[in-house]
Amino acid sequence: MTPTTAGSSVSSATSSSILSLASKNQVVANVAESNIAQIRLGQNASLQADAYTGKTFTGKVTQISPQSIVQQNVTNFEVKASILDDAKKML
Repeated sequence: MTPTTAGSSVSSATSSSILSLASKNQVVANVAESNIAQIRLGQNASLQADAYTGKTFTGKVTQISPQSIVQQNVTNFEVKASILDDAKKML
C-alpha cells in the first residue's frame, strides 16, 4: 500500500493479506513505525497485487491500529484500506 498524497515519500508497506469481507474488499497492511506518522485516515492509496500484474487499484485508508505489533524485533502498525475500484475488475 502506497500513500498517494502530494509530497508523500513513504515507501510501500508490506501487505500481509487481502481480505474479501462481505461485499467490500479491504487490504490489511503492516506499516513500519518509522512511516506510520505519514498515514492518515481517509488518505488515498494505490494498491498492487502480484496476482494482478501491471494493475493498480485505488483505495482509501479506513483504519489505523492504535496498538503496535512487534514481530522479530520490528514494530509495525496494522492499517486497513478499502479498495474503491469495481470488484468485478478483480475477477
